[in-house]
This record gives sequence, structure tokens and C-alpha cells, in this order.
Amino acid sequence: MKMKNETPLEYEADKITYSRFEALISRFLDAHKNGEASRETTAGAITHIAAALDQGHRDEVRAWTDRPEVFDDWLKGEAA
Repeated sequence: MKMKNETPLEYEADKITYSRFEALISRFLDAHKNGEASRETTAGAITHIAAALDQGHRDEVRAWTDRPEVFDDWLKGEAA
């Protein structure tokens, strides 16, 4: 669902928005700051998202921006 006054990262409707992407990156950084994620895990998550965008995997990035539990699952996998 597109939120009011969001600027899209691309021109098509209902795509990744700056505010959702910013919230995702902020979640990564907060997890590191709060000790939930190591520097390496945080950098890995950011790199993963950047690579997904670069390779055109927008649905994967949307899953991360639309569902916070995706990052939580990533953290659980890193801790295992």
C-alpha cells in the first residue's frame, strides 16, 4: 500500500519508496547501535539490499521494506 506523500525510488506506482527504504536502513543501524546486530551483520544486510536493487530484484527489496520481520529473520539466521 502506498503511503501519502511518499516519493518513489522509481516512477511506477506502488514501488519502493524513499521513506520505507530509509526506515529499513534506520532499522539496520538501530539494530547495530542497540547490540542486536554486529557491524558485519549490519553491513551484510545493507550490502544484500543494495545488491538486490542493483540486480533488479525489487520484489525482494519490497519484502524487506514492507515486512520488518524479514530483517528479524535475517538476524536469527546470523546468530545461528
